[in-house]
Amino acid sequence: MDDIKQTLEEGVPTPDFLNQEEQALFAEATLGEETIRFLDSDLGRVLRGYALQERAEAKEAMLKEDPMTAAGRQAIRDHQFRAAVADYVLTFFREALDRGEVAYQSLKQLREQA
Repeated sequence: MDDIKQTLEEGVPTPDFLNQEEQALFAEATLGEETIRFLDSDLGRVLRGYALQERAEAKEAMLKEDPMTAAGRQAIRDHQFRAAVADYVLTFFREALDRGEVAYQSLKQLREQA
């Protein structure tokens, strides 16, 4: 079980896989670990901060628009798009972390059964 976690660390060679399922789970677990490293980096923290800020600013800007005018409706759509892009970035990170954790737990179970 610890050998899986250790293998995910940099510099440790990829293990021999029991089957293709284990190889796919290892890839998912690795993506989760890499996502953690990225989010812990300066760039990752900045990107996450920008996404959160962009989403908040877009939602606030929508409230200031007049939905009764064509220009206001277009501006609302533009702000919705800005918020959706920010949400997409945040959702990608969240899903990568979740899928990595599920894959890691599945790998542990496979190795314990082997």
